[in-house]
Amino acid sequence: MRVVIYIGDVFEESMARGRQLADAMGQQGTRLIVLHDTADPTSRRDAELFWDLAKRTGGCVLPFDASSTSRLRDLLSAVAVYAVGGEKLLRERRHDLPAAVALLEHLGRRH
Repeated sequence: MRVVIYIGDVFEESMARGRQLADAMGQQGTRLIVLHDTADPTSRRDAELFWDLAKRTGGCVLPFDASSTSRLRDLLSAVAVYAVGGEKLLRERRHDLPAAVALLEHLGRRH
């Protein structure tokens, strides 16, 4: 499984180029998982764009607040397990990985 993680609050790059890259990643079987810091109200305007990019690859968006470093750590741990063993391993580890259930739920959503 190939996974790219994007961690950020706003999307400042070219939207057209972002979509082009996401489409190419999706064609190569690489999933984009966006860890979206939603603490700043202005960052929420990019949520729809992040979902569009992630959806094009079969990935997802996981919102978090940068002031909660433990939440970020948990999300990164779950994504690492997913990258190594896919949904099967993530399901097996859902009881000892706090963010595994959230990742599985978000991967199941196809906005």
